[in-house]
Amino acid sequence: MTDGVERARHRLPVLKWWWVVAAAATAILLTGGTIWLLLVVLGRQASTEQAKAQLEAIRTALTVGVGTGGAFALWMAARRQRSTEIQLHESARAAEATELDSRERRLTDLYVQAVEQIGSDKAPVRLGGLYALERLARDDVGRRAVVINVLCSYLRMPYLVPEQLKGGRYRLPAASDVRQHEEWQVRITAQRLLADLLRDRPYDLDLRGAILIDFDLTGCAIGKALFHDAQFISTPTFMDATFHDEAWFFDTSFDIVVRMEGVTFRDRAIFTRCEFRKLCLRDATFAGGAYFTQSKFAGKADMTQTTFKSGIEFEDCVLDMDRYTAEEMQKRGWEPPEIDLTGATADVPSLNEPAKLPSGWQLRGSAIVRAATLEPKSGVRR
Repeated sequence: MTDGVERARHRLPVLKWWWVVAAAATAILLTGGTIWLLLVVLGRQASTEQAKAQLEAIRTALTVGVGTGGAFALWMAARRQRSTEIQLHESARAAEATELDSRERRLTDLYVQAVEQIGSDKAPVRLGGLYALERLARDDVGRRAVVINVLCSYLRMPYLVPEQLKGGRYRLPAASDVRQHEEWQVRITAQRLLADLLRDRPYDLDLRGAILIDFDLTGCAIGKALFHDAQFISTPTFMDATFHDEAWFFDTSFDIVVRMEGVTFRDRAIFTRCEFRKLCLRDATFAGGAYFTQSKFAGKADMTQTTFKSGIEFEDCVLDMDRYTAEEMQKRGWEPPEIDLTGATADVPSLNEPAKLPSGWQLRGSAIVRAATLEPKSGVRR
């Protein structure tokens, strides 16, 4: 519609033949009328003076005629100039449209080629495809969400986790495990490029069932995040990240330490039935509710100085004392299972329902403090 309005604004009316005839007739009538009027008026004067006056009248009338013709010629010249400007404008528009169409075809070809590359059975080709997609997302912000979806889809593909990766450690595999090592390199690259594309503005992430290794979204802006059944190998890091929409960590397992210091959840954060080895959630902000229902903690959950502005739910959580013996935990340098809410606060008037805090903690005004007794309450089972 805008294109049509633009064309209408620059359209030049067709020059009709009767316009020229009308202009010529107007010039003749003006010239003849001027001569006749002057001769009638001057006809009453003396003869000598009359002749001079008549001559002057004819000269004046001819001047009027010439002036009228000149005005018509000037209008024609202006029309030609306008016609030339419109032609140049249309040529520029056509060139711009051609360039835009060529750019779109080039970007589409680049996208198709990159997707084909990441489906290759050769790791270097897959890496090339990932970098091509990242370049595409940089050149065309409108396609960035599509590229992010492709990267998430790749990370959701099945992956057999090598033994060397388990327990938060990684050693170079033997020669027979080269393919696993190559795929590890590709997945690490995909994760890094994904994080780089989340620096400027939030985009949705669908990583349901994904296997994520050393996953790092530090300082990123994230839209809706789906991590259902995801498996985090080694230490995932979300420090100072901002989740602008719901974050679903549902049935998610964390291999060792989770770094979420300073993270902000602007909407609900659901950690239902998650398994944590050690959770670092210090100075976090839950603006839309924090739900740790039926989650299992096998080590310390540091939630000190955390701010809860909506729902708080730790119902049916489990402090897993059976996974490791006290001797093993001491040997590994791990702290015993505990949910630490020291210095945490809650916006009590905004709570949708009464806070369901872990055993040993209670609300005093807006502060979450240790209860007088450490007997288990309806919140956390030991």
